[in-house]
Amino acid sequence: MSLTDIRCCHLLLLFVTFWNICSGQECSTYYQCDACIVQNSSCAWCNSKTVFDTQLELSEAVSPVSLCGTPEELVGVLGCPSEDVINPSSSFDSEGDTGVVVRPSNVDVTLRPGVPITVPLTVEPPKNLAVDMYLLLDLTWSMRSNILLLSTLGSDLINIFTNMSSDFRVGFGSFVDKTIAPFGEILDPDFPCHGEGVSTPDNCRRAYTFRHQLSFTNNYTEFLGKLEELFFSASYDSPESILDAMLQSAVCTDEIGWSSDDSRRRIIMSMTDGDYHIALDGKLGGLLQRPEKDCQLNDRLEYMLGDQRDYSSVSMVAGVLQEERIIPIFLTQGPLDSYKQLIQDIPNAVVSQLGNNREVLLQRIEEAYLKSIGAVVPLVIGRHDLLSLSVVPSNCTLAEDTTDVCEGVLYPASVVYDATFSIDPEYCQQGGKPPPISVRIQFTGFGETDFIIQPVCEPCTECTSMAEPGSATCSGNGTFECSTCVCDLGYQGPNCGCQTGGVLTLCRPNVFVEECSGNGQCTCGKCKCDEGFVGDFCSCEERFCPVGAGGAICSGQGKCNCDKCECNPGFTGNACGCTTENTTCLNKLSGSVCTDAGSCTCGVCICSNYSERIGDFCETCLPCASSCSRVVDCVSCLTIEGRECSSDCSHIEIVSDKTEVPNYQKISFKNCSLALDGCEVLFQMDDLVLGTEDVVYAVLSPDQSDYDKLRNDPGSCGAGLLIWPIPVGIVLGIILVGIVAIVVWKLLSLANEYLEYRQWMKSVREETSRSGSNPLFVDPTSRYQNPRYKSR
Repeated sequence: MSLTDIRCCHLLLLFVTFWNICSGQECSTYYQCDACIVQNSSCAWCNSKTVFDTQLELSEAVSPVSLCGTPEELVGVLGCPSEDVINPSSSFDSEGDTGVVVRPSNVDVTLRPGVPITVPLTVEPPKNLAVDMYLLLDLTWSMRSNILLLSTLGSDLINIFTNMSSDFRVGFGSFVDKTIAPFGEILDPDFPCHGEGVSTPDNCRRAYTFRHQLSFTNNYTEFLGKLEELFFSASYDSPESILDAMLQSAVCTDEIGWSSDDSRRRIIMSMTDGDYHIALDGKLGGLLQRPEKDCQLNDRLEYMLGDQRDYSSVSMVAGVLQEERIIPIFLTQGPLDSYKQLIQDIPNAVVSQLGNNREVLLQRIEEAYLKSIGAVVPLVIGRHDLLSLSVVPSNCTLAEDTTDVCEGVLYPASVVYDATFSIDPEYCQQGGKPPPISVRIQFTGFGETDFIIQPVCEPCTECTSMAEPGSATCSGNGTFECSTCVCDLGYQGPNCGCQTGGVLTLCRPNVFVEECSGNGQCTCGKCKCDEGFVGDFCSCEERFCPVGAGGAICSGQGKCNCDKCECNPGFTGNACGCTTENTTCLNKLSGSVCTDAGSCTCGVCICSNYSERIGDFCETCLPCASSCSRVVDCVSCLTIEGRECSSDCSHIEIVSDKTEVPNYQKISFKNCSLALDGCEVLFQMDDLVLGTEDVVYAVLSPDQSDYDKLRNDPGSCGAGLLIWPIPVGIVLGIILVGIVAIVVWKLLSLANEYLEYRQWMKSVREETSRSGSNPLFVDPTSRYQNPRYKSR
């Protein structure tokens, strides 16, 4: 598994987990047990008829009863007994936990959609490692020195392999290239080494694509002897047919002698100094057919279709090596970067640089061998598009640029891998009972673990097997299953009491309009609108509905029906924001609503005439502020005996004390005054209500100012104040201010003129004091003095 594959698996598992957490609020949208549990891993089902009956009483006629929710909601909110909560989880059961390199060897996984499960896998190398090593040698002339050096290593080479394994077998084959143009010699195919400076034909033989030289053996003397008998060849171009040779080495099981024992480590170690040919390179020679993935060796044990088929592709070779559990090693004297790129596509592959002397060559072979037998690489076989799987080690040294390859795992060390599975709910929507999924996680050279994954697609089998068709609980029109009603075709509703046919006309204003205007679902003759739509027929958008002060549609006290609010009882107004109760408009002093001078609207007093009445309860009388002037004539004429009143003053009654006024405790008296015959009379009066016949009381106590004088001796207040001195004084004051202003202005003008005169006189004097010479005159006489002259 590549780094990119691991990251993708991790991201997918995180996404599945995050999606299930975020979608927990959607549990209530599922109305059947299987859908509830399969579609959302955070949901559970309450299999309790008691809870169903309770929810049936609370539900609306158009809404089904949902017994789906989180386990906490079902127990804490719905009151579902914990033993009636159906909430399966993922689990696994393993076999083959002892006596194997990879354990467990078989695992049965019960996997609930959206609920990941992790299975630990232990890889423990055996003490006695059995290895089949097949050498694949490049016998082109340029590799001659390296192969001859290899043949001289002798027992040192064998010791490298046998020191690491108590049961080691070795075999080898060789490769050159295709013998057709432009890859090989066609003019003299029996002696292709003309360009290599070789003169003796015995040292160079005909080329071939691949030849098997020695089957697996533990006779190391025979192996070393075969190495010394090799002949070399040549090709025209630098890349060789190493991938064709590796493919035939892997598939020719009987000819090469691969062991059928799965516990043996299989390794192909190739040595070359050139690049490798890949698929479609053969088109240069007219080779268009793809190679076969089966053994094609002739009697000479050579690849007989080498000149008839195109080169093998990297993916084909990688797939065959994986199937045959073979670990490839590339030792190259050529372009190392090219082979590093190659092993990115071939799992388990190892690449290293060849040495050009004995010590370096032995060291490179030993390093590559140790790296190959100590590398643990997980390979997943049998992936499914809807199954997420990540295999991550938990206690090892990771190989460079990898996240799942452990290196240096040799006896007695071991490594643990965590295999995490998660399946998408879509797998259960394929129809019928979905089959189990078989997955193999292979650790090449160590063993594998087989998984049988059974998705939980029918978690409610136990309660569905006890279903009651035609149940009275479901009005005889459905099946009572898992404590809910599954309605027959043509019926709907929480207890299947509504027919889907015949009532559709109730969900549309006329036959020309789509059911519920296409914005909802008709249930029991009523439209259940989609989000964002309202109205009896879901024909209006919710965003056009009146909004109350709190931002809620119809203030949360009504239902919007096409941009108009239908208020609940007790509420009124455009947005149902007003209560119909008038308790907030009651004047506690008078005990009347709005002081009988207005109406209570939306809990607030609206006065009938704001020119006369204001206040929270219309209790303030505006005309009453000028009531003193309205009654002053009557008070003045009624105060002096024998004076006739010019108007009807029968509604005015003068009293000497407030206590004589009925309900005087509730009255707010106003202070008034009047001037009569030079006397000032103060009095108090109660409210004057216009348009009524109420008596107005004027309270004139004997101690009021000038009242006794006016009553007993009208002329005793004096002749009054003289008025004429006031306007005369004002006029004289204005004249005096004007005179003062003129005098000040004249003085300032004289001072300014005096200053200007003095300035002018100064300038005249300066002019007359100057000489009368012409400023342009230049004296024609010049005087010079000898610098050496000294006065005696």
